[in-house]
Amino acid sequence: MATLKFYLLPADQCASALQLHVLAKEDALAAKRELLAKYGADAILRSGAHVEALAWRDKPIAMTGFTVPRFEHKQGVWLQKPKNNTLRGKQAALDMEEVGELLEIWQWSLERALGVHGSVFGYYRGSRVFLNSVARPLDDGRVVLSLPVRDRQDSERSSGSDPVAPPFAVQIAQEEAERLVGEPIAEVV
Repeated sequence: MATLKFYLLPADQCASALQLHVLAKEDALAAKRELLAKYGADAILRSGAHVEALAWRDKPIAMTGFTVPRFEHKQGVWLQKPKNNTLRGKQAALDMEEVGELLEIWQWSLERALGVHGSVFGYYRGSRVFLNSVARPLDDGRVVLSLPVRDRQDSERSSGSDPVAPPFAVQIAQEEAERLVGEPIAEVV
């Protein structure tokens, strides 16, 4: 069964990684704001790097190059997707693709900057799952890091090598990590 180990990284070792993370955040959020303003949307519906649709709280007008607005009951919003058979729909799809990519870069920028980006594919509570490395910045410049650890029964051939904590990381208990972060840290992320 795959598990997670938790680490605390000192502020002085995380400063440049946090600066890169902030830049990625600024770029991603600026692009998202521009996209929402351009199409008058309230939000986006995203899965990974793919922006699937634009979303509105109130029923929007039907836009050229987009599907007819439909209400998504689970999300509680109105959605419209670009049509790829029109020029406006193709442009909207490109705009959405760029924003999705920037949001994905931001989401994993801290882990990449710290050199701990990665995941483990293994068994957890009877299911095969991906456990991701996740870095959580703290207000004081330190970072709480959770790294997946592969069980001996899990194969290495399908997901490469395991993420490794930096040499300056100090291992801590999950309870301490949750106290520092201020919320429960899910075992499966």
